[in-house]
Amino acid sequence: MTLRYCAEFETSLPEVGGDPLDEGVEPCGGNVAIAIRELFGRLGYDADPPENAGEHGWEFVVRVKGYPKGCRLLCTVTFIHAYDLTLANTSWWDRVRKKHPAPYVATLRALARELAADPRFMDVRWYDPLGGPAEPIRAPHPVDGV
Repeated sequence: MTLRYCAEFETSLPEVGGDPLDEGVEPCGGNVAIAIRELFGRLGYDADPPENAGEHGWEFVVRVKGYPKGCRLLCTVTFIHAYDLTLANTSWWDRVRKKHPAPYVATLRALARELAADPRFMDVRWYDPLGGPAEPIRAPHPVDGV
């Protein structure tokens, strides 16, 4: 199975914010992070409000039921030249075992469907930043295979 947990995209939402390295300026993308959190809510997931993560943009935790005790995912929304979303599994044990629990895979697939269906998000391209070549391959879906 190929799993891509990062997405690069364009949006019709207004660009709000600025360079987080400038003192007192919030990073771009707070409104985009709020919109993505709302997508998770429509999907039935419990998500915290986005918080300013400085030069990393905006972050919030998504809780997924299932997978014996559930799992916590960290969603980060960053703006550099385009918007970039990362949905990372916070489980250290899953990363060591190089396993992708079924609820995590299902959440990536569900988010991809919602982003594709929402007219505010365009040109969504999924990739794995650790997947090999210097320029990761972008794909229209986050998961290939079983």
